[in-house]
Amino acid sequence: MRDVRKSWKIKPFTRIKESDKVYKRTREKEAVREQKHRGQGRILALDFGEKRVGVAISDPLRLTAQGLTTLVEKTTEEILSFVGNLRREYTVLEIVLGYPLLMSGEEGPMAGRVREFAEELKKRVFIPVVLWDERLSSKEAEKLLGGTSRGKKEDVDRVSACLILQSYLDSVAD
Repeated sequence: MRDVRKSWKIKPFTRIKESDKVYKRTREKEAVREQKHRGQGRILALDFGEKRVGVAISDPLRLTAQGLTTLVEKTTEEILSFVGNLRREYTVLEIVLGYPLLMSGEEGPMAGRVREFAEELKKRVFIPVVLWDERLSSKEAEKLLGGTSRGKKEDVDRVSACLILQSYLDSVAD
């Protein structure tokens, strides 16, 4: 029997690695589809800011929101990696991203950054990313915490992410 590998122009291991990457991504997409079909999984919310990103997650029944953490001074790549890990750990089916519209309802400069981040996020995690109006969520979070003097800014961002997620959960509840 003739050894086919000798006639290949590129190393066989390179081909295997490339096809393995494609297989893993396809397998991940299928797993997400199957979980969504069965109605299992959680929803993750991000309050994206210039310096901090508040993170909250729903319970498995998607009724309530709980604050997880606040990412401080992280690069976009670090944030995307963190969200990817959370997606796998908590079986996240959807991401809600706070969309900072102006009080007039128009997009401001930060809204453009959030939209760009949402596009990067969609490419990385293969699940739906929903932009959700977050007007005055930080002010409401400050009120709940008794002002920024009593609560740290990190706490405000985490609670703000909870408020964004709870608002979304209430709107999609059956």
